[in-house]
Amino acid sequence: MVKPVQVTSRAKGHLRALALAALTAASVVPAHAKFYSFSATSSSSNYSGCSSCFSAPVDANVQFNVSNGQLVIDVTNLEQNLYTAGQTITSLMFTVTPLSTPVTTLNLANSNTYLTGARENYSSGTGVSYSPSLKSTPVGSTGASSPYITVGNTKVAQTHWSVDGSGTSGDSMFLNDLNGQGQPYDTIISSSVSSSPAGSITNNHNPFIQTTATFTVDNAGLLANSLVSNVVVGFGTTPGCTIKAVPEPATVALWALGLTGLLLAYRRRRFF
Repeated sequence: MVKPVQVTSRAKGHLRALALAALTAASVVPAHAKFYSFSATSSSSNYSGCSSCFSAPVDANVQFNVSNGQLVIDVTNLEQNLYTAGQTITSLMFTVTPLSTPVTTLNLANSNTYLTGARENYSSGTGVSYSPSLKSTPVGSTGASSPYITVGNTKVAQTHWSVDGSGTSGDSMFLNDLNGQGQPYDTIISSSVSSSPAGSITNNHNPFIQTTATFTVDNAGLLANSLVSNVVVGFGTTPGCTIKAVPEPATVALWALGLTGLLLAYRRRRFF
């Protein structure tokens, strides 16, 4: 005979509050997908890299939409009056944990990853001009040395971003713009750029991805009920300038819902 588990009234209150918050968040997310949102700012003092990197402010938002077999990530630069490449976004690390019984083994290194984004060129003397956009451009293991290649008579866009093997294994992925050849380009710039930007904007790193880069990760092991965590955003053209992103309130509620589901599944397996 199984002895009943005693739960105090205080614990019941906490569980009710968590469940209500989680259900409220879940009500605005389609049943076939989970949506997570994180923010990373220099004002948070949540550096996972070198804090001295951030001589200028940074502000980013990262949104994850995970469904069965696919993860779509929108990485947005929100910094106002941006004036140096040190304020552009150049890397993203995260962990995806499928919630299933039995536990699903996920290998993100075997994913097919694509990048979509609008490009802009801030070259000195030309002002802002548009470049061929990235349209579902494959993200390989090493960043391309040139923004474009010519295939026949067609100019084809390449990206400097790569899936970095140093941080991509199991349920973790490292998307990196600093793991390629030559000067990095396709760093994510904001829509608000200073009228007098530094030379790193006008000379060295063109073209940029304007405001938002969308990464699409196709992997059969991804589940719609997966949790996204351990999000770290990198800025600037020097490796190691990173900030640990903070989950926004609705994401915290979804975490609570997912962890509650795991606990219930564990208790069912243990007692029945």
